[in-house]
Amino acid sequence: MSVHILTGDAQIPSTLQRIYIKDLSHDSQCTDKYVKGTVIMKHNLIALTRGEDMLKAVIEEHAHQHTKLSETTSINVFSFGKLAKDFSDKINQGDTIVITGFRLGMSPTVNKDKRHLCQIELEERRATIYVCPATFCGQSSSVDSTRTSEHSANNPKPKYTYVPLNELKPGEVANVYGIVTFFKQPFQTKGTDYCLVLTITDESGVKLGCSIFNEKLETLPQIYKIGDIVRFHRIKSLLFNSKLSGMTSLGFSALTFDGRVGTPVCPRTSSKTYHFGEEDRRIVEKLRQWAATIYPNSEISLATVQPKSFFDLTCQLLAKAEISRACVLLKVWDGTKCPHRLLKILVEPSAIEGNMAAIQDLQDLIVEILVYDNHVEVAKKLKPGMYLRIYNLHAKLQASGTKEQTSNECHLGFHLHGGTSYGRGIKVLPEDSSDVQELKKALESANPEDTMDDLTLLNACCASVQKHTGRLIGFRENWLRSVWVWLSGFVPVCLVMDWRLIQAIENSLNAELSPYQEDPLTVLTCHHTVKSDLLNNVKNSTPPQKFHIKAKLKSYQPDKLYQSVKLYCPKCKRLQEIPDDETIGSLFQEALNLPVLSSDSWYETFLWESSTDVGRKVAVHFVNVLGSEEHLLTLVQGATLEEVCRLSTKFESIIPIKFSEDQMTLLDLSAPFLIQGKKWSYGCKHCSCVKNISLYLEQEMVWEPENTAEVLGVELLQYVFLMKFELDDGTASLDAILWEDAEKFFQMLPVEVMVNRAMQEKMQMTMATLCPPGKHFDELPWLEFCIGTYTTDENEDHNVYYQIFDTMVAEKL
Repeated sequence: MSVHILTGDAQIPSTLQRIYIKDLSHDSQCTDKYVKGTVIMKHNLIALTRGEDMLKAVIEEHAHQHTKLSETTSINVFSFGKLAKDFSDKINQGDTIVITGFRLGMSPTVNKDKRHLCQIELEERRATIYVCPATFCGQSSSVDSTRTSEHSANNPKPKYTYVPLNELKPGEVANVYGIVTFFKQPFQTKGTDYCLVLTITDESGVKLGCSIFNEKLETLPQIYKIGDIVRFHRIKSLLFNSKLSGMTSLGFSALTFDGRVGTPVCPRTSSKTYHFGEEDRRIVEKLRQWAATIYPNSEISLATVQPKSFFDLTCQLLAKAEISRACVLLKVWDGTKCPHRLLKILVEPSAIEGNMAAIQDLQDLIVEILVYDNHVEVAKKLKPGMYLRIYNLHAKLQASGTKEQTSNECHLGFHLHGGTSYGRGIKVLPEDSSDVQELKKALESANPEDTMDDLTLLNACCASVQKHTGRLIGFRENWLRSVWVWLSGFVPVCLVMDWRLIQAIENSLNAELSPYQEDPLTVLTCHHTVKSDLLNNVKNSTPPQKFHIKAKLKSYQPDKLYQSVKLYCPKCKRLQEIPDDETIGSLFQEALNLPVLSSDSWYETFLWESSTDVGRKVAVHFVNVLGSEEHLLTLVQGATLEEVCRLSTKFESIIPIKFSEDQMTLLDLSAPFLIQGKKWSYGCKHCSCVKNISLYLEQEMVWEPENTAEVLGVELLQYVFLMKFELDDGTASLDAILWEDAEKFFQMLPVEVMVNRAMQEKMQMTMATLCPPGKHFDELPWLEFCIGTYTTDENEDHNVYYQIFDTMVAEKL
């Protein structure tokens, strides 16, 4: 028998009778029966030890009118020999297949994958597979036109049942509706998937945290704001840390709706086909009415924003400018005028991307937003004219930093800080969304005050500059003219004609032309408006305070840069050195004489004799053998450190274990608990509470360090930099710690420095540039830093400490 592709009017034999997946059992009569379903998962072809090929797939049949939501409609399918090869070559995910001549076996993974308790097994000599490719299924009903007791052509559209959130049970796959109460912008996992984290609720009042995964970013649910309504089909509820959470399962799909009463009920989805009827519309409208009483509309505009607040802003981008590698400036408006005095950031006109004429006309309605850290890459891809929603934007009062302003003259600045806490991020809104349609109406109705003609204003500015700064020539005169061209779009005329403003610009220019600022090797990622101070003033200040300083790096510790990487426990705040190979090797050596485990129901064991010690057995236990490669976890027992290192070149994730007191346990927390190539993960001996491995490793998941540590009860230690810089500016010297912002400073991860020789060389070259060996103090380069002063509670002598923050090496390094 073989695989047959159905085309045109081809049909399966009329003598066969369909049996539904839900009706299969170990004693079912399979003769003259067929199973029909869609391939929703297909694994790679693998070779068994006896030289025979095997392929695993999962099929799912569409729910019909007699299928209950709790009944299983998906089943594992295993094909062997040449049939497995044909399955791999001719059948794709999404194809509909009809299987005949099959036999049933008991599935050993039913408790883990929650599919059918049986599995379908296919051998070449008796099984046949009829295939309707996904490209044909929409054009032909040949598979469904078989002359059997059922007439699938007359089947009604599927009817879905939706479960209230308070009735979900652990392990259940269900369909739900919910209102979004929290969400984060999608992010890429350490694997190949993207992840969307959100929380939903419904009229039952129960909240469900959900993690939605997909290989394609655009396929994730399109959520714009709190209050949106989502419909999830086939979401799986899991019990985690005593709380119920939702996760994508096979066949998961989603629709998203605007949650505001009165807006069109238009589903947002990337799927080309979906079911949405009048009953769904009624559910959405009902949820909207309920949400309106619980979550009233609290939209904040620039006209209503208050200082010291965090808010979400819907706006249009007019222009942008790259301030530094870790900071981008956005110029936006929403059609309303902010009543507060706004902070302005000086940027050269050549660095601004956008419509300068529009910026000038709308000068009273524009605000500037500084975007930092992980949001910079998103900001760089934005184009002027786009409509945005910026989440968790910080409205902050701060001094502008010029000499002419007193401490009472604060300006309101807008900052999108790094990280993803509270859903922080930027999203581009499509023009057909209801939020954008409302924003367009606000923008069209905005009437900015009349301003002077562009040319008149520019001429007035240049004449004023020439009148008061006749001594300026060459570069300085051209620079001031450029500044005035830029300022013409932002500063009211009464201020443009004010000589104090010109004096402030000239003072700024004097600072910019200072000899030690011609070619900066470090840049600030924040506090661009804070004036620099002397180290003598810093040392005489009362902590805690923050300063912007210019100084030279006289020396640094440790001299051997690899020693700057430490292990840090975020729970108990302990720092420790990374164990050396000799210490770790001795722990593996001590465990060599312990008994070796054999295979169990949740792992398969392979044994071989050590090539160095005659008679010693090395055991490798493979967890989830039939899973995909990225889910494969390997437990190693009775091996030396050298042998484990060799195994780590072939297997992605290795956990060293031992057999103690009749149970499997971790080797020792002084050794790495997870080895992934050259990346070794350690746990804190003081804060970890190691669990019984066999009880927790059976679940299917991606074995990243964070996930693995949580499952094993290990408090994961973080790789961190810790260095001490001796800074001197001629007025004083001090020792400053580089720690919490060290990754930002070097623009590299500590773990990369440990495993990557190129990163080690890059760090060595960076430090040699900042602090050239053998140079006299006068020959050292001037550097910019942000310095924070602080004391500690345990500090009985009231010593003042200094820490570097918001600073990074220049991009050219």
